[in-house]
Amino acid sequence: MTWSVSPTYETSQKGSTALIIKDSSGVDRTIYDESYAVLIIEEHYSNGWSSPIIQGERSASIIRKALEIRGYHVLVWRDLKGEQFQTTLNEILSNIGYRNGSRLFFYYFGHGTVLGTVDDDEGPRTFLVPIDAADPSMDQQAFYRSAIPISRLTELASAMTIKHAFFALEACNAGGIISTLGLPPPPNAMGYIFGETVKKHVRQFLTAGNEREEVPSGVFSALLVGAFDEGSRNSDGYVTGSDVISYVTRHTPQYTKDIPLNPAYGSIPPTGGGDMIIGPSIAKLDTSVETGIRPDASDKSTVILEPGGQKSAQPPVRQKSAVGAAPRPQVPPNNPPRRKTRVVSQPTPSKPLHHSADVAKPKSSANCFKFNGQTFCE
Repeated sequence: MTWSVSPTYETSQKGSTALIIKDSSGVDRTIYDESYAVLIIEEHYSNGWSSPIIQGERSASIIRKALEIRGYHVLVWRDLKGEQFQTTLNEILSNIGYRNGSRLFFYYFGHGTVLGTVDDDEGPRTFLVPIDAADPSMDQQAFYRSAIPISRLTELASAMTIKHAFFALEACNAGGIISTLGLPPPPNAMGYIFGETVKKHVRQFLTAGNEREEVPSGVFSALLVGAFDEGSRNSDGYVTGSDVISYVTRHTPQYTKDIPLNPAYGSIPPTGGGDMIIGPSIAKLDTSVETGIRPDASDKSTVILEPGGQKSAQPPVRQKSAVGAAPRPQVPPNNPPRRKTRVVSQPTPSKPLHHSADVAKPKSSANCFKFNGQTFCE
């Protein structure tokens, strides 16, 4: 693969990224030929946007490690300007999007904003914000020249011929991408992995909050990793996209005080598609799952959302936070010990903007606490 803008990080190991699982007869079944993950992290903003540097670093690190330990080839881009962002999206399509038997996990961390209202001719329009985007309240035309309409992601997803793709967006107001909402999908029946449904194409979307909601920076990524570890809703030990959606939507409200943050989700097609297999749960990794990409020795750790390092299916201890800030527990839990996972080779194969769109601004006071091996500050 060639890139006009080189990734700032790429998984170094070049082994197979296929997902191969033994069926009940002991026969190896190839679920995906290749596994890719793209992380776009926007941190060092200018033109009045706050810079969520610490939160972005932490989120990129824990998600990268969680995906690599599950066999993904991870590519990370940081601090893309508007033109670079557009070019990179186009090349994600050409380099990865047409690999028919593959899967893609796409994650964005950065600002999002909404311009316009329902009374406007064009209605409200949602944008992802590159680091060089202008303040739209000061120069709207300059903002449009750099900003990425969030509809660009649905266009990208629709153009792909890849088997399965999952888009996770940790940005203010990113819920504007979603038009199909409802209850979290039910658990898949046992044997789903080897059934016909898994062969159907699907592009699943999950955002940290609904349109016009601010997002506590870093909570969404921690919940994603918690879902990867313990989100499986049946006993097969594998976590799917719908499992991640269910886990995150159930646990996110525990991290708010006054205004619930309701993750938004949807899919293309809206109904009748497949369900991306994200990977094995942490229990499966600990006992039997084999992945082709080995993380560095320093990366063999995972985020446990339950305080105290307990492997429990119960929800995390209820946390509270002010809107737009990291969660603050009623009683700060002890920092749990890091857990190590066994990995073996794969089987046979800062200033806020002043305009109508709210922007979440991380705060940097000394009021900090430890939670699940991470430090959050209000």
